[in-house]
Amino acid sequence: MTVHDDRPGPVWLPGPGVQLLEREIDRARQMGPVIVVCGQHLDQLSPLPGQLPQLIAAYPGRHSDPHPGSPATSRRLTNRYPVTGGIFPGRYQHPGHIPAGVTAEGDGVVVGHGPVRVDVFIDFLCPFCRRFELSSGPALAGLVADGLVSLAYHPMNFLDEASTTNYSTRAAAASGCAADGGRFVQYTHALFASQPPEGGPGLSDAELAGIGRAVGLDGAAFTRCVSDGRYLDWPPYVTARATALGVDTTPTVLVEGAAVRPDARAITAAVAAVHRAP
Repeated sequence: MTVHDDRPGPVWLPGPGVQLLEREIDRARQMGPVIVVCGQHLDQLSPLPGQLPQLIAAYPGRHSDPHPGSPATSRRLTNRYPVTGGIFPGRYQHPGHIPAGVTAEGDGVVVGHGPVRVDVFIDFLCPFCRRFELSSGPALAGLVADGLVSLAYHPMNFLDEASTTNYSTRAAAASGCAADGGRFVQYTHALFASQPPEGGPGLSDAELAGIGRAVGLDGAAFTRCVSDGRYLDWPPYVTARATALGVDTTPTVLVEGAAVRPDARAITAAVAAVHRAP
């Protein structure tokens, strides 16, 4: 788990003289469990004894479970900024390029043509997303192969500050290049299998290109797409739209707009429930 506060300066906790200086947070990145605050799990923090309830209380409404909802208690996310018209509606900075096979809004790559829409919001540096992909990816692929779902992946850049090179953005942009080559799912799985640790530079562009070649993408075209940064302005757009929809943590999974727990059993059950509905 991770504690992150997006305000400058020390983080003050309720109680007698307890504060977490930025240098202490930086020093603690290599240790400890994770507390998710502000919907992000960024810097690893050695917890202070007895301070977890105070940490949560200090940020009312900003604590996020990495496994939101369930089929029985799912929450429906609604767009806080309803907009109409065009693939890039107002209130967002429009990317110069979008990958192949995206949603009508241009904010995710769609796999499959089934009647039930499943949206998966991920960050390629998120360890929970890695766990989700490695454990649930085959089940999602099965739902697509059986013609049950249209699966939309939304690669976000929540965790750019958790690397020294904006790795979340660079990896998401590279996944857009993979979509152009028709190997998005394979590339996504390979990226998570090779996920670098938080706090470092992440994979280099050359390494991102090498993973593409390993999953069957055209070497020259894919490498050029990655090195030219063709889709670097796409992940911020994806993230802005997701945030406006109410997505505040990764992984988040929606089935027909309702958030469900991000695991294979819960997603399969939610999809089956939609198919059973009159």
